[in-house]
Amino acid sequence: MADCNITGLLRDINTENFVKDELSGTLEALRRNLDERYVKRIKNTISSAQKECIQTPTKEAGLLMAMREFATGENRQKFDRAIDILNSINTVSIIQKDVSEIQSQKSVYSMSGDTLENCKSSNVSPSLVNALLMLSILKII
Repeated sequence: MADCNITGLLRDINTENFVKDELSGTLEALRRNLDERYVKRIKNTISSAQKECIQTPTKEAGLLMAMREFATGENRQKFDRAIDILNSINTVSIIQKDVSEIQSQKSVYSMSGDTLENCKSSNVSPSLVNALLMLSILKII
């Protein structure tokens, strides 16, 4: 019975696509892990900031929303786009403000959900935070 299992394993390893399939599976598992641990959290943070923007629009967005009610057809779509742009800018501002507050403490704490007392701190590049933020808003990641 052991010989049969070893023979089957050796046959699987000896196939043309073995390395390709193994690397593909490993990369997919890594992608899923990164998505689960980091990308989803970034997207959730952005989603929360976007909801905050919609619930409490800036004066400019409020003015555009009021003007939109008097527009028709294609002009309404232009107002919608302008409102979306303002909300995106406001979303970035909200998140950058939060990041700045954290960085003013000279550290960013674990994203694992640990309490502040249990977290080990590490420095985070503002450029990295901004890049991830923009990629997520633009729906690239």
